[in-house]
Amino acid sequence: MMSPNRNMAARTVLQLKTRVTLPNVPEEVFSLWLDGFARLKGWNPLSRTWFDLFGKRSLFEWQNFVWDKQELRLADESFTQRTVEIIEDLKRATFFDERNRFSRIQNSKSRAIRSLHYIEKNLTLPSVLIFVSETGSLDIIDGCHRLAAYSFFRSKMPDAASKVVCTAWIASLRSFLESEEAALTMLELIKTRPKSE
Repeated sequence: MMSPNRNMAARTVLQLKTRVTLPNVPEEVFSLWLDGFARLKGWNPLSRTWFDLFGKRSLFEWQNFVWDKQELRLADESFTQRTVEIIEDLKRATFFDERNRFSRIQNSKSRAIRSLHYIEKNLTLPSVLIFVSETGSLDIIDGCHRLAAYSFFRSKMPDAASKVVCTAWIASLRSFLESEEAALTMLELIKTRPKSE
């Protein structure tokens, strides 16, 4: 068993590695999402695991994101097809007991139900969500259970759901893509994406 001091040192080294690799990522995004997964999965940002956790995006994209924290009225937002599929599958698994890819997530149902109660009481989602902006639509990175609870709430109470807001960090390549070098760099990006298995 690792001593508390060695455990803290290992955590600090891991945090340093992630922050050096992703210098543009806000500290809050690390503390809300990235740090926990780095401790759980290890930090190999070029691995298939991290490609999936990064929302099927390369390390290069994550290194070049520009971040913006916003308050969103969810009824006014559009979501990527990937996000819609995740949210619908998660909603069916947690609220309708459907057996699917999300059925085996530990505490999934209780997390979604807690989020639903919070939304009903506050007309806002708990905590901060993390998205990537992709051609005008939002692609979820963290907050799937909260979005599934919102989707369920919206199906039951559409008028109240139209008022629900959330705070979110949104990553985009917008500033980066405006540069003249973007076309050449994007070619390199395509080369670095892992091939489908």
